[in-house]
Amino acid sequence: VEREELERVDSEAAMRAMRVLALVLTTTNRRLRDRATRALVYLGERQPRILFDLTVKFLGFNDPYVPERMLAAAYGACQRRWATDVGNLEFIDALVLFGANLLDLLLRPMAQYGTWHVLTRGYALGILDILLRLRPRALTRSDRELVIRRSGHAKSPFRPVSRIRR
Repeated sequence: VEREELERVDSEAAMRAMRVLALVLTTTNRRLRDRATRALVYLGERQPRILFDLTVKFLGFNDPYVPERMLAAAYGACQRRWATDVGNLEFIDALVLFGANLLDLLLRPMAQYGTWHVLTRGYALGILDILLRLRPRALTRSDRELVIRRSGHAKSPFRPVSRIRR
């Protein structure tokens, strides 16, 4: 993927390649995970809607590296495009939908895939920050407050102090 002319990769081939690359993220080989993430960024830069849709589908994957790296790739693709795509409505519309999904599935209190994982949350918040730069009114006031960087909204895995016995 790194050496291909990505402009000529059609959406079906891009989707299949991204699915395979997402599964490569399960490897214990960090260099291979890094290369797969980079390839996802390159493909996602050309086909952001596909990367965003797959990222949402992989949020519930049972290997934490997969949603983390998929979000990292989506954030990387957004970073590579946002300054040059200020007027690209197709990209911005895809980003608005992706942002809404991230809020609902990952960042809201008691979200289905809510997490305390700092990198996972950081990538999602970074994506939403780019969204707000491109379309400041894309989120409601209460949703914008969720984007403020602070500790997670996921349910704590620890018992409350009041329930700890000596």
